[in-house]
Amino acid sequence: MSRKPIPLTAAVLFVLNTMIGGGLFINPKQLAAVAGALSPIGYVIAALIMLPLILVIADLARLQPVSGGIYVYSKTYLNSFAGFISGWAYFLSKTTSAAFLLHTVNTFFCNHSAALQSIPPLLLDGLLIFLFAGFHIVGMTIGGTIQYVFSLMKFTPLIFGFIAGFVTFDKTNLTALPSEFSLTTLTTILPVCIYALVGFEIICSIGSLIENPSRNIRRTILIAFGFVSIVAISFQTLMFGSLGTPLAQMTEPMFALASKFLFPHLFFAKIMNGLVFAAISGGAFFMIGSNCWNVHTLAKNGHLPFANLLTKVNRFGAPWVALLVHACTSITMIGISSKQLPLQNMVVFGLFGAFFMSSLAAVQAKRKGLLNLPLITPILAIGTCSYILTICLNNIIQFGISTSFLSFFIGGGILALYMHFTTTVKQENQP
Repeated sequence: MSRKPIPLTAAVLFVLNTMIGGGLFINPKQLAAVAGALSPIGYVIAALIMLPLILVIADLARLQPVSGGIYVYSKTYLNSFAGFISGWAYFLSKTTSAAFLLHTVNTFFCNHSAALQSIPPLLLDGLLIFLFAGFHIVGMTIGGTIQYVFSLMKFTPLIFGFIAGFVTFDKTNLTALPSEFSLTTLTTILPVCIYALVGFEIICSIGSLIENPSRNIRRTILIAFGFVSIVAISFQTLMFGSLGTPLAQMTEPMFALASKFLFPHLFFAKIMNGLVFAAISGGAFFMIGSNCWNVHTLAKNGHLPFANLLTKVNRFGAPWVALLVHACTSITMIGISSKQLPLQNMVVFGLFGAFFMSSLAAVQAKRKGLLNLPLITPILAIGTCSYILTICLNNIIQFGISTSFLSFFIGGGILALYMHFTTTVKQENQP
């Protein structure tokens, strides 16, 4: 039994549920601490810098509307090895992101619940990861009812934030400019803003599941990115306009905004803050449901052992073995190390490494006359990726390497080389 095609509306909600999460709700403090009232500008510049990459991925998705898109782009227009590096780096980045999001959610609720504090954090992480994988295995599809449940959980605090920020807005807060704001300051906040705007590409992992994919994947990416960019700029403006410079010291900005708007009804402020973190788990849910298809694609193309097992699909149309592999990888990754900075930097490095390969693939596609965009667009996308990769390398040197991420990356590479070697030997021995 195959899955029903996912319509455009559900596809857009799927991407929004992935993109709108920890970054949007947690970034206000970090941005305010560095840029003050100018912090919304960070999102404006980040969106402009990201635009060439968005256009490139969207057009590649139009050309190759299949599952495992990031892998397929590099394989098709570069070579098989480039495809594997791109697909494996992307898979690990999203696997780690999902695990870290759920770890962050569990940490929040443990800090607010004495009952949960008696349970080992890794056990809680594992239960939630396998629960979400189980939902997908039993047919809770990303285009189904659960899609709209997570959307409601996410958009409720978001809409509330807009209303509360507008009502409590104080324009005098916008005069609180940082004492020093230079190009160095801007480069400090840009990666934070860019990280909040990624996730648009997640739809490429399930390209074949979309209704009319050659048309709707591209539209989904452009609509979702444009919407999230506008929301991010507006949300940051309202948060700082309402809370002012103290925002830089607030660990839970939504609770502070809700407390100001609903005071003295702090109980409802706590509920709204809880919804924020519950909604963040939605991003992890959709990452798990889509990212497992990258394992499926890598195995199907002969890069991983046990391909017959990893490509199995159950009667609900779910790659259930790949889902279990995703869950096991997530819990192992977060179990080895949950240090935030090394993990985040390795995640972004892997993600933009995959984007870099896709941008190179777009240049090749343009040379073949397949890409509708001018050549300057993928070249600018390569520049964007190079900039982010340079920042990540600097941060990795400063904060250290995530040994768990690196171990999985190298391990996957060794497996891929082994599979390539054994396949080559078999072909040579055939009469």
